[in-house]
Amino acid sequence: MARTRLIKPGFFESDEIGFLPPFARLLFIALWQLADRQGRLEDRPARIKGFAFRFDDVTTSDVEGWLQTLSTAGFLHRYEADGLKCIEIPTFLKHQRPHANEAKSVIPARPIHPKVDQDFAPRTQVLSTKDASASLCNPSPLTLHTHTLPARAAAPVGAAVCSVPASPKKPSRKKPEVQPEDPRFATFWSQYPRPKAKRDAERAFRQQVPDDATFAALLRGLAAQAEDFGSRPLDKIPYPATWLNRREWEDAPAATTRRSPLP
Repeated sequence: MARTRLIKPGFFESDEIGFLPPFARLLFIALWQLADRQGRLEDRPARIKGFAFRFDDVTTSDVEGWLQTLSTAGFLHRYEADGLKCIEIPTFLKHQRPHANEAKSVIPARPIHPKVDQDFAPRTQVLSTKDASASLCNPSPLTLHTHTLPARAAAPVGAAVCSVPASPKKPSRKKPEVQPEDPRFATFWSQYPRPKAKRDAERAFRQQVPDDATFAALLRGLAAQAEDFGSRPLDKIPYPATWLNRREWEDAPAATTRRSPLP
């Protein structure tokens, strides 16, 4: 049963959603209507197709492909629980406000597999007689279950052997290389009327503006749209990354030559 759900403006401003195919975006909205109050629904592509695309030339295979695209992008989880194939939208309750009278979910939640910690593998260490006696008589809670005494022939004279847990080694992390800021991007950033999300914008700039010729065309397009930007409220101007990824500078109106009036 379909339900009434919210669509926020941020859906259309999101770069991650904007890169999805148009039908995948429409399908994502349709899944909200089919999901219960916990953001879960049955993973049945044919039924989903009948609800979302009943008037479109779309196949069940198309819907299956778009569901997989959404899953790969992290917008939904596909899983099986109690023999039932299910879909869960992880951010559903962040953006939706189900009605208080809406029925409880009858679809099982996604199984959570606990992570097994294998960092504490025992190791053998030779201790002095005094330290070994103290360790065996007053073991710490951490090592109580790992103490073992080897055969006498294997231990050196005047020494005792016990197993103690190895300290987990922290993996070394390399600091990410910081790329110097492109001076062309700095020029664009200073002129764009809504400088927001600089990291995303810089990433989009490197992808969409590979050379000076494209950069020159971008500046011309930005200047041509300055009057249009000035007439809009600030929240109606797209984020820089969105504007760049859509190459909206190419949509700027062409400059027209003004004719002098007749004498």
